[in-house]
Amino acid sequence: MKDIPFYWLRLHKRVDLKRFWADPLFWIIILLKLSATLFAYMIYAQFSPFTDAALYLSPPENYYTPFARTRHMILIYSTLKSVIPFDLILYLATSFGVGYVLWRVVRPFYEWMNKPLFYSALLLPHFLIWSGVVGKEAFVVVGYLLLVSVCIDRLCRQRISFLALGLGLYFASFHPHYLLAYGYLGVMTWLLTSPLGSQNVTAHSFLTRNVEGVSSIDQLHLRYSPTWLVLLLVLCCLFIGLFVFCFWDLLSPYLFSLMWKIKAMFLGQVGQVRTNRYDIIWSAPFDFIRNLWWGLPISLIGPTLQEAILRPILLPVFLEGCFALWLFAYLFYRMMREAFIRSHSHVAAMILLGFVPAVMIGLLVNYPVGIFNPGSAIRYKQALAPLLYFYPILVMAALKRGDCESH
Repeated sequence: MKDIPFYWLRLHKRVDLKRFWADPLFWIIILLKLSATLFAYMIYAQFSPFTDAALYLSPPENYYTPFARTRHMILIYSTLKSVIPFDLILYLATSFGVGYVLWRVVRPFYEWMNKPLFYSALLLPHFLIWSGVVGKEAFVVVGYLLLVSVCIDRLCRQRISFLALGLGLYFASFHPHYLLAYGYLGVMTWLLTSPLGSQNVTAHSFLTRNVEGVSSIDQLHLRYSPTWLVLLLVLCCLFIGLFVFCFWDLLSPYLFSLMWKIKAMFLGQVGQVRTNRYDIIWSAPFDFIRNLWWGLPISLIGPTLQEAILRPILLPVFLEGCFALWLFAYLFYRMMREAFIRSHSHVAAMILLGFVPAVMIGLLVNYPVGIFNPGSAIRYKQALAPLLYFYPILVMAALKRGDCESH
């Protein structure tokens, strides 16, 4: 069988992606997605209306917005609605599309996946809901799933599907600020797997190659130990912190402008959304740092415990958010454990020097848009689902499959 990139064509003799209708996994994912979309359309929308979806399904001439991405989304769905006049069908078609892409990404590795962890990520209720609703979130999930697949393809096979890369960048452009995280992950993946100079030596092998007088770096207990990787990561963080400290006066005006734009976007219409948090201190650049300790986790969880107690309808959302946070931490632990147990130094390097900083960037990008309203936090954080959940699951499956041998 021809050895080709494994996310878009046949990878395994028992897996033919062209015969998706014959694969039980395809129908499991599609039925879960469509069921969640029906629930969202008929029941969930009664408690939390999809106002943006109504906007995207409206005729373009009836609404003007200065945001080009929103106009683009309105144009896409208004065109689709001219062909399919039923809103529910458009919701189901969107959900089907996301489910199909998810199946294409995970199917080649499903045999080697940890099934409980995969279905724990897939069955997160708000991931199923928001990835199956008319709107930017579904497009963004597709885009970042494709970019994650490209990163793993490069990490494990040193190949890239340019079709996946192009489509991923297009769909991801509807929430482009998260590209800072995924872009960093992609750049580091390329750097750690690319030849250095004229010799066929990759960055990870250069860092772990034999040195004169020592038969192997393994004798120094460095190659597969996380010590040097953690040290390098800490040094990079210290350098970034020092840079921000030295240039704070130069950076603070831009940060202040961004903070006020975000605050105006969520709190501009006072009293319109009763779950808005109007008491957040957000009046100076340093407030961005001051609120990090609670803002980072809450931007992923959604409502606070106090909000869940005062409004019991938010309690399941709070519990889901806490479980999702635990799931990410556990996936990270399992991924690191697999990388070191199987002695894949380049994967361990990618995790600590690529994945961890990418997650930190993603959390920082998500944090300001997720603290002013729990509903917005639930929506926006779905853009991080491919990075936080499916990337570790796919890496672990690739390790078990034996794709991630050192190059």
